[in-house]
Amino acid sequence: MNDLYIKQADLTRNDHAEIFVSLLNAYLGDPKGAMASDTARLDRSVADNLSRLPHAAVFFAKNKSHYVAMAVCFWGFSTFRNQPLLNIHDLIVLPPYRRQGIARALLRHIESVARTQNACKLTLEVREDNEAAATLYSTCGFADEKVPMRFRVKYL
Repeated sequence: MNDLYIKQADLTRNDHAEIFVSLLNAYLGDPKGAMASDTARLDRSVADNLSRLPHAAVFFAKNKSHYVAMAVCFWGFSTFRNQPLLNIHDLIVLPPYRRQGIARALLRHIESVARTQNACKLTLEVREDNEAAATLYSTCGFADEKVPMRFRVKYL
């Protein structure tokens, strides 16, 4: 992708906040997205709230004049390794731009950023029914955890 540009977002900027909300809403409406609902819509407050978290990192991918992808990441810390880690919480590529190497380029960029911060690992979750994403992650070096963990949630 010669015409792909990846940069870290600044969600305190109005234009970046608007791009973020637009891409996130596209993701929410996608069948493999978090809510997969046509009625799910977020507003600017999600960008404002996320911008207040010092451990959040959002990356945009721009193809020519269009923002086509985004990754929402959070810095954490591995006590066992005594090093930071970076969790890729959301990876979004708009449907018309999929299968063009954009997600792979975003993952490479995120890995580069993590390496510059001496992170010990990248982590992510993928839905069991999202085979395309699971295959991509495998080809990018992500593997299932050797000791299977259960993902649990308690909504507040």
